[in-house]
Amino acid sequence: MTPLHFREFHLALLLVLGVCGIVNWRVYFKYQKVFGLDISASQQIRMLVRRGNPDGWIAIVGSTVGILAGAALLALTFYR
Repeated sequence: MTPLHFREFHLALLLVLGVCGIVNWRVYFKYQKVFGLDISASQQIRMLVRRGNPDGWIAIVGSTVGILAGAALLALTFYR
């Protein structure tokens, strides 16, 4: 992997991580008013999925993709 490819891959992963964080943040604060302040994000997602709300699945996919992007960024630090 050339330095240019490394930099592009790094920036793409950072962009993916940032977008996933913003999407999950939006879902959490959107439903915080509905479920109250004393409920965790994981409980909130479970309740949304149980109710059949697509925002629950969006949060699950966003979290999973964000975790994978973070793990790939961590792996890139050891690759160089």
